[in-house]
Amino acid sequence: MRTIILVVGLACFAAPSARAAQKCSAHQHEAVEQNDDEGGTVKRCVCDEGWDAGGPGAPCKKAKAGKTKKR
Repeated sequence: MRTIILVVGLACFAAPSARAAQKCSAHQHEAVEQNDDEGGTVKRCVCDEGWDAGGPGAPCKKAKAGKTKKR
């Protein structure tokens, strides 16, 4: 019985850390930027190199060769 409680307890503690590592979607990584207006930092997900999003909130898609992103 103690073994079952121990296993369940460890699973509960490991689950939040596993979810935190998977915050960004596939082909994305977390970027930390300085927020000068409020004096803090902002974390957001950005597409990995070679991947491009079609707009805010859109999933990252494989970038086509020869196309550049307009800014």
